[in-house]
Amino acid sequence: MSKIAVPERFSSLCSGIFVVCMATLMYELLLTRIFSVLMWYHFASMAISLALFGLGASALLVYLRPAWFSAEKVGQLALFALAAGLSTLLLFSVFLLFRADPQFGFRVLSFFHQPFYQPFQQGNVRHSLEIGQLLLLALLYLATALPFFFSGLVVTLLFGRYHRHIGRLYFFDLLGAGTGCLLIILVLKLVGGITGLLVVGLCFVLGAFLLTPRPSKMRRLLAAVALLLLTLGVGNQIGGFADIHFARGRYEPNLLWRSWNSFSRVAVYPAQAEEMGRAWGLSRNYRGPVPEQLGMVVDDTGYTTMYRWQGDETLQFFVKMLSILLIFCAPRLKV
Repeated sequence: MSKIAVPERFSSLCSGIFVVCMATLMYELLLTRIFSVLMWYHFASMAISLALFGLGASALLVYLRPAWFSAEKVGQLALFALAAGLSTLLLFSVFLLFRADPQFGFRVLSFFHQPFYQPFQQGNVRHSLEIGQLLLLALLYLATALPFFFSGLVVTLLFGRYHRHIGRLYFFDLLGAGTGCLLIILVLKLVGGITGLLVVGLCFVLGAFLLTPRPSKMRRLLAAVALLLLTLGVGNQIGGFADIHFARGRYEPNLLWRSWNSFSRVAVYPAQAEEMGRAWGLSRNYRGPVPEQLGMVVDDTGYTTMYRWQGDETLQFFVKMLSILLIFCAPRLKV
């Protein structure tokens, strides 16, 4: 049996598919966190549907129009990887638009609004989708699926053109996907969900660089796009100009603090005037003052009130709180 010759630049192709698949899984997991905040946590499953839709559509297009993707077009792989990176920038621009035009954000997301939910009680009750709103949501979902579509083109073409080496390519495909699942934990912790989109875009650009044939003028374009993504990412980390301030048809004003992790986004806000004189779980027999308080939400839900402890001055308040009953029943409990 003759040994199958390894194609030229095959190591770069393996590195390229590793980085592209890594970025694709990072993007998919990032969408689960963003959808959980923008809509509701069960809409995080939409990320899986969008991934299947984008990857499936790309493979179907290659099958139906093979002449568009001939092997002679050597720059296509890098071009599609770059397009995947630029399409993450498209989603980032949606959050810029939400900040610039809150009314537009309300029109897009108001269907997910629960009007009497603490802490942001604004917006109208809508029990049905209007045609215009349905079209806006459809466009948002289609734009969100674009990175999957372009990365799917890269993987499909690599598998098709180098099917004799499918074992090696698939190895780096799976290795990259697994690495992305681990790396997104660190990305969310360090830069959060919105800047994380730009980090994913940088990974796609790196994949495009590895897939670019040498020599190529395209590398200057890749460097320019990478610089743009890096500049926007640093700017957003410093200024927060694209952070989420509009979730589920509600504007979140005056947030004091926000932070992302691998499974949630936690935000803290000042208590509203009508909340200052009352407390959840407080005995009706209590007649004293209510301590200073802040509100906290996890993925824009799971509302929790935090009270300031001021020693004996607030002791009676906490004694009258039903939620503190467990500590009195189990005095040895460490809290």
